[in-house]
Amino acid sequence: MIDKEIGIFFVKIIAGIIALILLFTVIIPKWQEIDNAFNEKIRSFVGLIFDTSSSFKKSASKEENDYLASGFNETKNFFIKKFLNIKTPDEINKTISLGKDIVLMAPDKVEIIRDIAFLYYIKKDYVNALANYQIVLKNYSKRKRVFNKLKGADSRSVKRALADIAAVYYAQGEMDKMLDYYKQYLRASQRDDVYRDLLNQGVDEKTARYGIFTAMAGDGYLSYEKAIEELGKLGKEYPSDDEIFYQLGLYNFDVVNLFGQDDFKSIENNYYDAKIYFYKVLNKSDEFRQQTININLAKLEKIKAKYEEQALSSIKK
Repeated sequence: MIDKEIGIFFVKIIAGIIALILLFTVIIPKWQEIDNAFNEKIRSFVGLIFDTSSSFKKSASKEENDYLASGFNETKNFFIKKFLNIKTPDEINKTISLGKDIVLMAPDKVEIIRDIAFLYYIKKDYVNALANYQIVLKNYSKRKRVFNKLKGADSRSVKRALADIAAVYYAQGEMDKMLDYYKQYLRASQRDDVYRDLLNQGVDEKTARYGIFTAMAGDGYLSYEKAIEELGKLGKEYPSDDEIFYQLGLYNFDVVNLFGQDDFKSIENNYYDAKIYFYKVLNKSDEFRQQTININLAKLEKIKAKYEEQALSSIKK
């Protein structure tokens, strides 16, 4: 019994030494470039992971598990907040790095893997983008391989991964693969009868591009900006398609509404573009859409007025 206890004691000592080496040679230096609050969150959480692991407990108490889950959720939520508000290449790289560390701790978090893949796509690192998207599909396929009207916690990430993979292949000029993955996205998103109707109507390059980039928008600042960029190109190719310009108006409006309340100056171009696109389609829209456009135009003016009021107040001070 004494020999066994001595053995366990030495195992704990060795594990503790390994944890300290990793902590001071890998984890801490990696995060020195990021702000102090960021460092504190990550080091605290990683320390918690190592402390828990080094105890070699086969099962933890409910209180310990709850505490560990709380630390992980806090870190994951911090990542999500960073992901949704990224605007610069430096922020992209830091957020990818954070996401990778989270995935090391929880490899089954497909929503984080999908976000990492999307950031690689934005960087035009298509090799790493596809590799991470395939991890998302592979993880989900262990439970359900056929992406048919998906439901459940991870289904949103899988649907977005399928549409995003189509976007990657479009960027690489591989149109057959783009169409294939876009159809998989449709199948994952629609009932069987709706999916069949869509296929019967025909899925060409224009339809796929429109569907891919409207699916992309709504997942943070970069998703809107990429959708606006690609739909803008599509609008130039099809100048009579008012649906494209209406969506461009909506997405520019969303950028102003979501990200311009506290930083209007950085999205001022979106403000003007939203107005241009809305006015372009206003008189050609049905009554319901006209009401929506007019409501959004009024909101744009309120946001701009608030910014100007705050700017004037700042000057007076």
